[in-house]
Amino acid sequence: MSGLPRHAPHGSWSNPQPTPVAEVPVVPEIQTTLPTSAYGQTIPVVYGKCRLPAAYIWCAPILTVTSTHIEFWDTVTTTTSKLTARLRFARPLVPDSTWTMRKLYANGKLVYDGSVGYRQKGLKFTAYDGRGDQPRDPAMVKEEGADFVSAHRGYLDIVVVDFDIVGYGAPPVFEAEWIQDGATTHDYDIYTTFAGTPNARDLIPVWDQQKLYGFDDTDIFLYSIGAAKQY
Repeated sequence: MSGLPRHAPHGSWSNPQPTPVAEVPVVPEIQTTLPTSAYGQTIPVVYGKCRLPAAYIWCAPILTVTSTHIEFWDTVTTTTSKLTARLRFARPLVPDSTWTMRKLYANGKLVYDGSVGYRQKGLKFTAYDGRGDQPRDPAMVKEEGADFVSAHRGYLDIVVVDFDIVGYGAPPVFEAEWIQDGATTHDYDIYTTFAGTPNARDLIPVWDQQKLYGFDDTDIFLYSIGAAKQY
């Protein structure tokens, strides 16, 4: 039809289509310098109950991985930076004593609380109380080889595995609460000490709650099985 403007078809030389530019995902900057690590750093000797900061004594290479995928027509970018490291807290005053790590903090944030069964999503760790039959850590053996890994006996350590540090921006400062001869699930903040053995005539254990009820003709008693002490 005459009088109508003529438009060049899409993709022609006179009207080229813009070339889409691939978006490069922004990778968060992760600082890989380890905190609280220094040659000759003092290792405290402890007993009873304590909350201590950790020193990094071994760390596998920290690898930051960024991946992009399409989800419901949106481009989703995910970045992970996984930390596997051995953390040292103290040396027990009594060799071969039994210790339990009750709480773990990362940069002041609670990431594990055994007293209430809380564990931050993705948190994996193994706690060691340094006894004489303590084995080598599997994560360290996998990274270094069995011939180059010590069992690190005689220390209160934990090994965290694939701990994502993207939200922290750097390897965090860890702190932990350790308890000697105690139970992970017992709340020691409201704890009263009982010396001796249960003195009730009849005893009824509740194993899933780690509680022991005792009673006689005049009174009722409540004990913690794991802590071997009276509430």
